[in-house]
Amino acid sequence: MLRCETLNVFYGESHILRDISLEVRDGQVVCLMGRNGVGKTTLLKTIMGLLTPRTGHVYINDRDITSSPPEQRVSRGLAYVPQGRELFSQLTVEENLRLGFEARQGPKDHKTAELAYEEIYTLFPDLPALLSRPGGVLSGGQQQQVSIGRALLTQPKLLLLDEPTEGIQPSIVIEIERVIEDFKKQRRFAILLVEQYFEFAVRLADDFVLMAKGAVVASGPAADLTEEQVKQHLVV
Repeated sequence: MLRCETLNVFYGESHILRDISLEVRDGQVVCLMGRNGVGKTTLLKTIMGLLTPRTGHVYINDRDITSSPPEQRVSRGLAYVPQGRELFSQLTVEENLRLGFEARQGPKDHKTAELAYEEIYTLFPDLPALLSRPGGVLSGGQQQQVSIGRALLTQPKLLLLDEPTEGIQPSIVIEIERVIEDFKKQRRFAILLVEQYFEFAVRLADDFVLMAKGAVVASGPAADLTEEQVKQHLVV
């Protein structure tokens, strides 16, 4: 599905990502972990094409997309839910969701739309009552639901989630965990999840990738993540 090979990314002369290599297989949930500032968000932006690596490559299904712009990556099945949600604040919830649907490949007829939106409203039952509200007036938890729903409407093959539980109420955290867990069981698409909450990550992930100082320092099955590694590298 996704393969990153020896990515090196700089902000000016600051070396942010150092020889990052990782793999996410079809249907797999991989959790990217590490303290704030180690480069997790930079890595997601590089995968999405919002940043360009100085060296290294990004592959989707063995196709090199390192030089592809973000819109082409969306057409190849990448979807990104950034930290902070980044809804279009002046657009309504319905309009924000429609942007995701219009970005999908394949049919966009009335029946397809009806089924696609019905699934999102089943996943997030609060959304139908919010459709006419501007995105900017929603709570953080409501914005996160819209942002995830918008990404799912693109029909992703790989969903990039950047700290989906950050700054939102516990009830919405539980709902988001349920949604991720359901998709994990279905194995419809892969998920690369950035998450600080250790227990949340271990419950959901198949594999983990642990970063420190811009580099991968440990990786493997989530069940093998040790307490020593957590204490050394994570904010718990």
